[in-house]
Amino acid sequence: MVPEDVEEYFLKESSVSLVDILLEKKIVASAREFQRLMKQGAIRYEGAKLTDAQWAPKAGILRVGKLRFLKIVE
Repeated sequence: MVPEDVEEYFLKESSVSLVDILLEKKIVASAREFQRLMKQGAIRYEGAKLTDAQWAPKAGILRVGKLRFLKIVE
């Protein structure tokens, strides 16, 4: 279940990496934490686990762990 007050990120350019977005919005504290969460399968896009750290961000809902959400808007 996604909360109503989800923080939004406006996708300006397609070359921005997922780790950069999550660091900028302070969803993850470090690139190392991002790697750990990715390895554990704790990062999901629209309900599907992300396994590729080079995934190209697109509009939708990201879930990091159980309680952190980010809405990506184009």
